Amino acid sequence: MQRKMPSSSPPCHPSADPFRRRTSSAAHASLATHLAAWQQIKEELEELDDIRAYDQAKAQPSEPVPFEQAMRDIQERKPD
Repeated sequence: MQRKMPSSSPPCHPSADPFRRRTSSAAHASLATHLAAWQQIKEELEELDDIRAYDQAKAQPSEPVPFEQAMRDIQERKPD
C-alpha cells in the first residue's frame, strides 16, 4: 500500500518538490554579469551600425548644403 502525504503539508526537503524554483545569489550575480556583457555588446553593435552608415554616406558624392537651408528643408518635410 502506497502512502500519500496530505496536500497541505510541505515536502520534507526542498529537493522533494520538483516544481519549486530555487535561485541562489550566485545565479543572480551570474545573470547580472551576463546582462551587463550583453548591454555592452549591444551598444558596440549600435556604434558599428552608426559607423557603417557614416561611411556609406561619405562614399556618396554630394554637394555641401548650408545649415540654414538644411533646417528649412527638414521643417518643410515635417508632417504637422
